[in-house]
Amino acid sequence: MKKMILMASLFIATASLAQNTDAVQRKGFVIAVGVSKGEFHIQDNNGSMGIQTTESGISLPDLKMGFMLSSRAALLMTSIGVTYEVEEDIDHNFQLFTPTIQFWTNDKVWISGGFGLSLDAPSNTNNCDFDNPNVNVGFAYSFSTGYELVQRGKYVLDLQARLQGGGVELPNGVNRNAVFFTIGVGFNWY
Repeated sequence: MKKMILMASLFIATASLAQNTDAVQRKGFVIAVGVSKGEFHIQDNNGSMGIQTTESGISLPDLKMGFMLSSRAALLMTSIGVTYEVEEDIDHNFQLFTPTIQFWTNDKVWISGGFGLSLDAPSNTNNCDFDNPNVNVGFAYSFSTGYELVQRGKYVLDLQARLQGGGVELPNGVNRNAVFFTIGVGFNWY
């Protein structure tokens, strides 16, 4: 994980020095879809009966939607989620929904941050009682940066690094927290 953080930091620092002669046309509605791979850490404070897991995996959904405030700033709703095992054959989803402000420091490099909601709920793959779905809601945060590799008119392919997390309180008073560090590729349409 330390190597991934160091590599992402060095890449973004080097890439931020690059210049772009063909600026992308950023205006109006924004939609982005991405695929990220990274480390996910989920834990709670329920002692020996609790969950503490760190896994590598792919985050889905990895979505951003919103609108441009100016040519260098956007208001976006971001979403990321993972599935993890609570007990044998019982899976849960931990998802984050965060409104963020994304700002371009130059024509290719952007930074983003915001706070929102986290959800912890039984996975659809379980035989769960949909009349009592046991959805837990809490806080979430999101900080990310990216470098636009390819810019063509209204379309952009970018490399992203994200640090996101959140926490929920379960009905029995147990606090469950999650932290995600991912590196991925995104396709953006402005």
